[in-house]
Amino acid sequence: MMQRPGMVGVALNHQVTAFHTLRALLQDRGSEPCVLIEEPHPLPITGLTALNDECAGEGTSTGRTRTARELQPDSASLYSASVTTSSALRAGSAAGTKAPTLAQMASQNRLSRVTNSTAQLLLVEQNMLQHLPPERPLGIQLKDSIEFRNICTHMALQEEDRKFDKDVNEAQQCLRTIITNLITALLALNSEFCAAAAEDLRSILKKLTED
Repeated sequence: MMQRPGMVGVALNHQVTAFHTLRALLQDRGSEPCVLIEEPHPLPITGLTALNDECAGEGTSTGRTRTARELQPDSASLYSASVTTSSALRAGSAAGTKAPTLAQMASQNRLSRVTNSTAQLLLVEQNMLQHLPPERPLGIQLKDSIEFRNICTHMALQEEDRKFDKDVNEAQQCLRTIITNLITALLALNSEFCAAAAEDLRSILKKLTED
């Protein structure tokens, strides 16, 4: 069932909170999120304006809303980000800190993927809120967004690698559910814009789940 616009804003705020938590975790662990994510146009939703400031590349001066496919990093950029993360971890090892295990590096890359996918999802949702009429609101499940926020908050409290990895995996699966449900809701609206947005979400989903 479709939600009224106000509820959509609440759901997105939970996602923004989750994004900030993920971003802080990446920074604490020596990685940089939001590769090639450009600044979206602000909406009157608490939290999304802060997202603009904290997850922005060089902005566009044309005023045109960018699509998710334009905003997504290509595979070479993602590979470069992974190499940067690995190099930083190796540098820490050379400086006398404990060398990361392959499992830790895999977990870090997965965390980076979840963070970037969350940022891209928020940009797509913001674009949709700007273009969909009020009588055709987004089909975002509030409970899924709350669960995603809670998982990310719980993740930030973990000190053991095994428990942290479990939370990363759960966050990835929850985000996958959010995107999949949104694709289904968009296709039900049966419009050219919604079909294009659904295709953008499929592209994000592919990046999120690829190993």
